[in-house]
Amino acid sequence: MQLNVQTISTQASAKLKVNLGYDSAAVLVKNFGTDDIWCSANEDSTKTIGSVRIPPDTAQVIIRNAPNAADANTFFDSIYIYADSAMTDAVEIQPVR
Repeated sequence: MQLNVQTISTQASAKLKVNLGYDSAAVLVKNFGTDDIWCSANEDSTKTIGSVRIPPDTAQVIIRNAPNAADANTFFDSIYIYADSAMTDAVEIQPVR
């Protein structure tokens, strides 16, 4: 068995789309870098609207929020990661369910 884990590098002021490989209701995002990163489920999100800030040397589980019954069966198939600075192999992403 192989774990579905991806390690990515960030690019300065660039939003990177990370395909998860399959649908997931929750994603663990770890920031091993030296600067904050932001994670969102939508390409149109900004740092202040629709994103989660993850400080250096911390991790966050991002859970799909289903505000109504129509959204209950929707999942992540990708997430977006962005940072103010370029950091090599700074972010680890793992779907957890």
